[in-house]
Amino acid sequence: MSIGDFFGREGISVALSTTSSDTGSDGLDVYGNYNISLFGTWAGTVHLQRSFDSEVSWVDIDSFVANVELVGLQPENGVVTRLFVKAGNYTSGTIEGRLSQ
Repeated sequence: MSIGDFFGREGISVALSTTSSDTGSDGLDVYGNYNISLFGTWAGTVHLQRSFDSEVSWVDIDSFVANVELVGLQPENGVVTRLFVKAGNYTSGTIEGRLSQ
């Protein structure tokens, strides 16, 4: 398992770099528009998740099975978002991702 660099919780970015399941990026406090990037050569499913309770529990927002470049919108302040590969959702390659605001 390898989790990418974490550049700050409030307003910058978190990264994901993994070759296994049941791992993800650190959480990022997002409010308003944010960027989602998945890249690399990989097979599996990456979930975009958010937490309303300080990262105690996570809710899936979306899932991806291929590289993407998207802009998301979080209209509520104080919500933490992350990229996560659930147990059994990794197949092969290196999943690279970035979540930023």
